[in-house]
Amino acid sequence: MPRKDLLIRLHAIADRISKIEPKRNAEIAILNLMTGAVFATYQAAKLDYDDDRANPNPDESKREFKRSAIGISRGKSPHRAWCAGFYMNSALLRIAPINERINKHTHTVHDIPKIRQLVNKIKHEPDAQIGRAWHIKLIDVVDALELLCKRLEDLPLKE
Repeated sequence: MPRKDLLIRLHAIADRISKIEPKRNAEIAILNLMTGAVFATYQAAKLDYDDDRANPNPDESKREFKRSAIGISRGKSPHRAWCAGFYMNSALLRIAPINERINKHTHTVHDIPKIRQLVNKIKHEPDAQIGRAWHIKLIDVVDALELLCKRLEDLPLKE
């Protein structure tokens, strides 16, 4: 069953983003990236992302990606759990650069360490997603999006 509490929070974040008026291309780009992060998180919540997926068993992961790839090759959607994980990863891989871009825009050094560290593992460790627990939950991602939304609302947008 979808996480209704998180879906409601994500609706509110999307509504707040829709009210921000970007003036420059960089502002449009960051808001587009943010909207994608919100959508990816929304999809993960809607598909009832299981926080326990953050500690994948290598054998199960192997079976799951094979099932998913075979399904895709036949024009079918992968299993809901795989899709939920896909959307969770997509959100994480967007959130880290959004924070970096806001820092660059505002000359600040705010950090979301759990997400930054995890994204760096995904980027740089060959087996980052297999056999080791990620200490991040869907609610952590929604919390990060709320923080980023507030930072975006506070941006001094240029005329």
